[in-house]
Amino acid sequence: MVGGSYCPLSPRDPRNRLQHLLQQNQSDCILVDSTTENKFEENNITLLNTRGMIGKQEIADENHLDQLSSIESKSDTIAFVIFTSGSTGTSKAVQITHHNLWNCMFSFESLGIITKYENVIQMAQCIFDVM
Repeated sequence: MVGGSYCPLSPRDPRNRLQHLLQQNQSDCILVDSTTENKFEENNITLLNTRGMIGKQEIADENHLDQLSSIESKSDTIAFVIFTSGSTGTSKAVQITHHNLWNCMFSFESLGIITKYENVIQMAQCIFDVM
């Protein structure tokens, strides 16, 4: 995989399920906050606490742009990973590429569901794939 991808997890899930999903996803780092960091302390994974990041202008400051990766996203690279519900016994990872995501958004627009001028708030949990 080039660059990185996003994999939403529910903090409401039991610790053993989260551990299994992290292993299956081969995660290198996890975004946490003060309510979720204790669920992942036993892993050898980098934890990035968002508490110190939210609202900090220097994170997005133009003076730091040269420190960011210059990796380009290609249509066949993974945008995010979502897990199935596990109703058959084991959750399975589903990899959504940038092309898949673009096609979904283009379909919404071409069907008149949304326009390019609208903002959309997802009404389901972030771990539920509405696409």
